[in-house]
Amino acid sequence: MAGLFYLGLSWLTGYYLLQFCLPSLWRVNKEKSLLACGKSSFGSWLVILPASFLVGILVVTWATYLVAYRWREADKPLFWANLVVLSLLTLVLAGITLKRWRQKSGLLKPTKEGFFAFCRRNRTELILILLVTAFWSFFMFRSFYCAAGTMYVGYSVFSDFAPHLAVIRSFSVGNNFPTEYPHFAGEGIRYHFFFQFLTGNLEFLGLRIDWAFNLPSILSMLAFLLLLYAFALLLTDDKGVGLLTIVLFTFRSSFAFFTFMAGMESLPQAITAILTNELHIGKTRHEEWGLWAQKVYVNQRHFAFALGVMVLLLIALYPLFRKMVAVLSERGKEQQITIPEAGTGVDQAGGAGGTEEARPRLGWRRRISMLKPGLAEFFWTKDAWWPADFKRAVVLGLFLGLLAFWNGAVVLATLAILFVLALFSKHRLEYLVLAVLTVGLSMAQSRFFIGSGTGAVNPRLTVGFLAATPDLLGIAAYYLELLGFLPCLILAFFCTAPRGGRALTLAFLAPVIMATTLQVTPDIAVNHKYVIAAVLLLNILAAVYLVRFFAVRNIRAKGLAVLLVVLLILTGAVDLITLYNLDKKALVFRMDDPLLVWAMQNTEAHEIFLTPPYSNHPLLLAGRKIFCGWPYYPWSAGYDTYGRTQMVRSIYAGDDPARVVEMLQANNISYVVIDREVRSSVEYDLNYQLFVDHFVRVYTDHRQEIEIFKVPESGRP
Repeated sequence: MAGLFYLGLSWLTGYYLLQFCLPSLWRVNKEKSLLACGKSSFGSWLVILPASFLVGILVVTWATYLVAYRWREADKPLFWANLVVLSLLTLVLAGITLKRWRQKSGLLKPTKEGFFAFCRRNRTELILILLVTAFWSFFMFRSFYCAAGTMYVGYSVFSDFAPHLAVIRSFSVGNNFPTEYPHFAGEGIRYHFFFQFLTGNLEFLGLRIDWAFNLPSILSMLAFLLLLYAFALLLTDDKGVGLLTIVLFTFRSSFAFFTFMAGMESLPQAITAILTNELHIGKTRHEEWGLWAQKVYVNQRHFAFALGVMVLLLIALYPLFRKMVAVLSERGKEQQITIPEAGTGVDQAGGAGGTEEARPRLGWRRRISMLKPGLAEFFWTKDAWWPADFKRAVVLGLFLGLLAFWNGAVVLATLAILFVLALFSKHRLEYLVLAVLTVGLSMAQSRFFIGSGTGAVNPRLTVGFLAATPDLLGIAAYYLELLGFLPCLILAFFCTAPRGGRALTLAFLAPVIMATTLQVTPDIAVNHKYVIAAVLLLNILAAVYLVRFFAVRNIRAKGLAVLLVVLLILTGAVDLITLYNLDKKALVFRMDDPLLVWAMQNTEAHEIFLTPPYSNHPLLLAGRKIFCGWPYYPWSAGYDTYGRTQMVRSIYAGDDPARVVEMLQANNISYVVIDREVRSSVEYDLNYQLFVDHFVRVYTDHRQEIEIFKVPESGRP
């Protein structure tokens, strides 16, 4: 099938791109681990295969979009885009592969013995892949699937899937070039839509929409978690830490479980409440939405893809950080060997007979002399600043910059982490080149998709995030309640961390600081993605501290570690039950719905409908756009929903036919929908007779009580 071919070709493209642009990834597993002695012991395939998928999808999807945009005036832009991109890629990749085959270089020669040896060496990782794939496949398909011509959208996702499915369908059965937000037609797109474009293209290529959406979602989650696991191994050289990191990611830490249990009168009542719960537990603001639960990744399918790219960048840049730590460690050891301790009988001039008075002064001088080489190494050497690999900086900057309209929040979180990491790394100008390219590409995309004079984000200082009070005590109480025992473990790790561990902690905390002080979209709750990005990395450090207990030959220490793990994952376990319960119910959409079929067959893909504030609706599933949909979606993306809402009311209530037509034509609206909601809503003072007398009725469904009127193309009605 063409859709599967597209995914496979993208994966191979990513592999060859990485081999050419980032060959260091093939050696990153040879780097010395930061938090353990020795080199990291994992196969480079753990990085190469997931990274190839992410990079290939990122680059090929962008290429497909740009070619489709070039053919935007055609009836089927995606047809020409896929024809051009897939044909060229097939020729280029076939040529590269054939050349390597002839040269017998870089090609795998699998044998039965080699296969079984590989499986034995990587037993843990292969089991992890099976478990992760099965776990997320179950919940992805449970929340969204098709059967017998019917689409089922689970209650856990139906709200966010309203814009997602509308964007997907605007590409797969519509013609959304130049791209607009289907819930707010006519003003470009501020929404991160590229994962939905990928899905729409896969549906266009023949995959049924549930497979087109679920398959790349599952592969993205698998790629992200494999990279997170590999990053944990890179830092610690401990598979136990890697596995525990995945567990802590899947089941969040929070005190929500304990506050929930405190409200129960008996244990049987608590068990019944947990097993039947359909609202996410927790008393912090908006926690009932499932902002921090597994639901986020089932809901926001593009999130895992972007997080995977973030972890890939951290893996690629890790050698720069590790090099600084290694050099400073060596300088520290040299100073300990060459500089005598105070009171050893050596005075300032190097002679014998040190006195009590000289000892304090000698101690300070020792400290200063130990500090000076470190400061010089930190600031004044060439390799502290000059790029070691300019190509790496450019390539990583391009990858992160191209991610802006996949998930902008992850781009900002990554920049925050890299800013702190750069302070403690060698070759800092690589980070600067990366950041400049990322910001430049992001701004160029904003100008292209949104227009000049505005941007996708509008940053301003807002202290407190979702805390009850924006003071230091209120913020601390909020994060302690939200994250449970995790902050305590991070603090314990910070206090006992080896060289480099504290700097790593500060870097991983950077997105939390940004979430607590900066608001970049109208809805402050969107900042939860920064916190999630930070926590999934901080989980590695918490896992390091917990594994130390397991390593102690003491049954009490091991018991304490088990207890801490259980306390950490209890809330996440309840979240999982809630997610399962939510998707026992679903919104149902017939793919042969009369309105959906009529819209696809009788209206043009670019035409706009004036409707009440629809969320999920057959018109949107037909790939059509509406003038002003459910207000939260466009408002949270930064659109002026208030002004449009007022205009919609004026049109429905208009008493001058010429003026109504003028407003409709000025906004390129082709159809007016009058349904049960418009007639009964207190929001509209409907002048129904005006539309009956002066417009042409083109669609009627008496059972659904819906009528659609065509707007005159020019002149008076």
